[in-house]
Amino acid sequence: TSGYSNEYQYIEAQKLTIEDSTIQGIASIYSVETYGSVDETYQETFAGSAITIRNSVITYGDEVNSSYDTGMLCNSRNITIEDSTITGAAAVWNTACIGGIFETLTIRDSEVYIESEYTGSGNWTAPAIGPDRDAYVNYMGKLNITAPSITIADSVVQAVSRHSAAIGLPYLHSSDSTTNLPQLSITIKGSSNITATSVYSPAIGGSSKADKIQDDGLVAAEIVADNPGIISWEPVDGGESPGELSLAAAPASSSLNTFAADSAPDVSLMAASA
Repeated sequence: TSGYSNEYQYIEAQKLTIEDSTIQGIASIYSVETYGSVDETYQETFAGSAITIRNSVITYGDEVNSSYDTGMLCNSRNITIEDSTITGAAAVWNTACIGGIFETLTIRDSEVYIESEYTGSGNWTAPAIGPDRDAYVNYMGKLNITAPSITIADSVVQAVSRHSAAIGLPYLHSSDSTTNLPQLSITIKGSSNITATSVYSPAIGGSSKADKIQDDGLVAAEIVADNPGIISWEPVDGGESPGELSLAAAPASSSLNTFAADSAPDVSLMAASA
């Protein structure tokens, strides 16, 4: 189904393929709403859901207010973007840009430019790419998602989040228990150019909690290539750099630029071995 209400245009479908298409001014594409009750119908709908964007260009409306129960391209068991361009996506609330509730999220041979920004009070912004807080804390467990994954291959990605990781986990509340949360895996491979920027969390990987407790064990990152390397987090806007992070590899064919402004040094991304 699709709808239009108060300049909010959306596409909702359990199984959706957008191929060889150009879509402009869209606000949201999803399979299930974030704030639905997780009953048997919801579980069955999600279990059979998939969104595929192939050989298409999707341009979102300026500064989409994603407080309409869902994010921008999200809430489907398997989300795949390939040979496509996603641009103009700038959410200004607390639900995900790309991700939300998902089991696999794959970006391949594509260009993605996405931003999660909110300058009001409260720690609202979600990751640009990844699960938002409500999806991660309250929904993934109920939907038996134990190993959500993000894979970026041979793509150009520019991702920005104010509070959460730009690519990775959401900004968690100090009251959130991390005991039973699933581990998110992030894999970047091939000839990719990734620029990730966060103000209050690591740009890629784990996020800050409100009390600055690191998310030990909740995220694993891997750069797939032949030679090990180091990614340097650089300060922006006068912030302090959290330092260097050794990953599995940093290939010459891939370029990663990661920035964090105010992240506490003890908030770390957990690296996985190759």
